[in-house]
Amino acid sequence: MRDAATLGEGAFDAVVAYGGPLSYVSDDAPAAFAGLLRTVRPDGVVLASVMSIAGAVRYFLPLVADEMELYGLDVYDDIMQTGDIRAIGADRTTSHTCRMFRWREIEALIAAEPCRLVGASASNWMSLGDPEVLERIEADPERWSWFVDWEVKLCREPGALDGGTHTLFAVQRT
Repeated sequence: MRDAATLGEGAFDAVVAYGGPLSYVSDDAPAAFAGLLRTVRPDGVVLASVMSIAGAVRYFLPLVADEMELYGLDVYDDIMQTGDIRAIGADRTTSHTCRMFRWREIEALIAAEPCRLVGASASNWMSLGDPEVLERIEADPERWSWFVDWEVKLCREPGALDGGTHTLFAVQRT
């Protein structure tokens, strides 16, 4: 749904748009975000996530290398600059046809609307690595607890916000 107007102005205390739905509306993301804000009451909260271009490239680097060979560097330059992978996704049934974001683009979405940022975090910034190493850490409850605590803290760092596969953010309508 790209138009939240049917949900009613200020109809909810909070709205969750998790899993990257703003990435799937591509060019309509600013309007969709504004619509989500309109559906919450003043002081209501919108929790949203978008797919991150930097984190996705880092995580899917083997696929990116294959696609660079298949589509060429000019196409991938455009993807890296815009986050828009619709051009290559159109011919692949297994591809996400979406637009990925940088944190600065989310900041611009937020700045354009009557809201204030409550918090932001990358998803899986530290744990994006080697699954075998994560299994070793997870096998020890004390080390796993330590790891998760630090992942939560570090994912909120400004330098990490672009580094997870998704960027999560919460805003409060003003």
